[in-house]
Amino acid sequence: MRPYEALMIEAGRSGRVLKRDDIYGSGPPVDELSGDTQNLVKRYCTASVVDFGAGCGALQQYLLPSCSYLGIEANPVGVQMARQKERNVVLGDITRSGIEDDAFVACAMIEVLEHIDDYEHVLQEAHRVCSSHLVMTVPNIGVLPTMSEFQVVPWHLLESTHVNFFTEESLNHVLARFFRRVETRAINPWFRPGLFMNIAAVAWK
Repeated sequence: MRPYEALMIEAGRSGRVLKRDDIYGSGPPVDELSGDTQNLVKRYCTASVVDFGAGCGALQQYLLPSCSYLGIEANPVGVQMARQKERNVVLGDITRSGIEDDAFVACAMIEVLEHIDDYEHVLQEAHRVCSSHLVMTVPNIGVLPTMSEFQVVPWHLLESTHVNFFTEESLNHVLARFFRRVETRAINPWFRPGLFMNIAAVAWK
């Protein structure tokens, strides 16, 4: 049973009217990356990586033992979960990380940029702390025109903490303002052939 299913049953019994945040609020940090995202991380995070918006540090489990890892997370719940799993995640603000310039080969942001109002500031910080490249994913709002034909909207896209919405083309344009070379592609096939739930990007300094 999904968390909101239990909530709906309870609301029906009590007569409570549910609000948007009850249904589309954020749950606990995920502890497993999708197959496509795992492959992205394994390919582009090999020497050292700082993980912006790390959650419970799920990314760390896919790295080589020789890869230096630091996760930065604003939610104390995620940091506590990471500590229980012996992952290197600290409480912090990714807009002011305090990390030295070019301290890590790569910066990762997995399903993070959609949550940040001042996304430009975060991209500037990511550019500053990595010596080579940024690795990231975001939800793909480009699925909506096709999905609307079936009167379906992906639940995850409506999460109440999502404030930015990207297509592959718009993400490419945004990253090109900060990075010299950008490659984007749709990942995580979903619902029907040709639809992909997320967009992956690698952007080089």
